[in-house]
Amino acid sequence: HAQTPVYRWINNTNGLPTNAIYYLHQDKRGFIWIAHDRGLTRYDGKKFKHFNNVSQRGRSLTNIMETGDSVIWCQDFAGNFFYVQNDSLMLEQRIVSN
Repeated sequence: HAQTPVYRWINNTNGLPTNAIYYLHQDKRGFIWIAHDRGLTRYDGKKFKHFNNVSQRGRSLTNIMETGDSVIWCQDFAGNFFYVQNDSLMLEQRIVSN
């Protein structure tokens, strides 16, 4: 007989802002990043840290990825890209040339 696995439910009753989850990612340091309809949340196994940016269109985020230099990126449904820097969610400023 196998052992019973240990797990913990995380949802809107114990710290997550919402149950509408669009993407999950575990980074190189072991943090769980959760993209949802109210922004982005980092979970360390005990505490939640929430991120959002006033430039989010519609607030929902998805498509979390981590670059080689451990920067966390995500995208909103309008196609805007955001990255986490100094515990803030920053909008990537695109340079458009004519």
